[in-house]
Amino acid sequence: MYDGLQVKIELSKSSIGYEVMQLESSLPTILDELRKADRNSGGFTELSNEVEKNIIKLKRFGYLKKASTFALQYNQIMGEELIVITNC
Repeated sequence: MYDGLQVKIELSKSSIGYEVMQLESSLPTILDELRKADRNSGGFTELSNEVEKNIIKLKRFGYLKKASTFALQYNQIMGEELIVITNC
């Protein structure tokens, strides 16, 4: 039988797992849109910010390898270092 705290921890773990799965499925699509976007448009900035935010989430959840993989792809698109991933 579970007590209240243990149930809360289990739900927290499962919700993080679900969010990570969503990030894993959405990041490739966002990165592809970013590749195609005009660098001078507001949409490019929005997509870039979304990618950075999602990579940081993966890192905070402890998925460093996945975060690094997406950060490298982002880095190739942007042509610069993703400083935010190493300093958060």
